[in-house]
Amino acid sequence: MENELFAEIFHTLVEKTYSILKSKDIIILNDHKLPEIIHTNRISMKSITAFIEISGDCNIMVLLSLDKKICEQIMKKCFYVDNSMEKNNYLMDTAKELLNIIIGNSLNTLREKNINIRTNIPETFLTIDLPVCEDEDNLLYTEINTISGSMLMSLISMECAA
Repeated sequence: MENELFAEIFHTLVEKTYSILKSKDIIILNDHKLPEIIHTNRISMKSITAFIEISGDCNIMVLLSLDKKICEQIMKKCFYVDNSMEKNNYLMDTAKELLNIIIGNSLNTLREKNINIRTNIPETFLTIDLPVCEDEDNLLYTEINTISGSMLMSLISMECAA
């Protein structure tokens, strides 16, 4: 049950990410089918990463890692910020807000499936390659490619309810 729940949550997150990106016409996707979900014990991250901790039936961390160019494109389209002295702050806020929207949309779907989860406030950091866990069953990721670059979504399981 543990791995099924973990996979179900991640699949919902990926579906909602695609749905949001397509419906908001924020960025143009290279491929309109859902990307492959990969089990791994190491993730590579892009230049800006937002993350959020989720608890409840599963204790997990969701990471959304974006190329700077994609983040700038989303920032311009959603926040109407172009050349500002506070551009880097807006880039970090953009990554957090996108993740917040994805999580908010996913929560409704997961609750309809009787999956009980709660979230915290998203945070951001500038990133490097990082080994995050020893067991491939505890980390899933996928890469979403656009004409402006790519973004990575990862899900790290801290533990899932049986």
